[in-house]
Amino acid sequence: MPIFPASATLAWKAGALLTSSGIMAGAFGAHALAPRLGDKAATWGMASQYMIFNGIGLLAISQHPVYAKRLATPLIIAGTTLFSGSIFALLLYRERMGALTKIVGPSTPVGGVLMIAGYLSLGMAIGNRVVNSIGLLAISQHPVYAKRLATPLIVAGTILFSGSIFALLL
Repeated sequence: MPIFPASATLAWKAGALLTSSGIMAGAFGAHALAPRLGDKAATWGMASQYMIFNGIGLLAISQHPVYAKRLATPLIIAGTTLFSGSIFALLLYRERMGALTKIVGPSTPVGGVLMIAGYLSLGMAIGNRVVNSIGLLAISQHPVYAKRLATPLIVAGTILFSGSIFALLL
């Protein structure tokens, strides 16, 4: 039973919302806010990019309902909201926030940790399933060659899985 009531639909909607919001925020920062932000425009752009990347990640997760129901979806949503949202708030309203800056400021790294935890939990869930599925598929489909195919397929699946997770994290 998942800790949070996540679903493929939630992952899809959140992914679409984060991706489109990230594109809009990036355009807004590059055009309307550029004079106001000055040298901090790159920080705004980075927060926008994180929204886009995580939105695309959630869209991908939504295509695999088994994984969308796990912890990854809520962690990525919460992490992206805290990370990008706190950067946007600090860049726009730092002068007006007063004491709230001490609360909003530390939420940026907390959001980053939640995003990382979301992708790591996804990696652990998929990793276990992919490695086991590839091995079982080889054995069930090719009983004569199972001993020859199982090990290379498991190794190849693990390498592909690890590479895709590292690509998502970078």
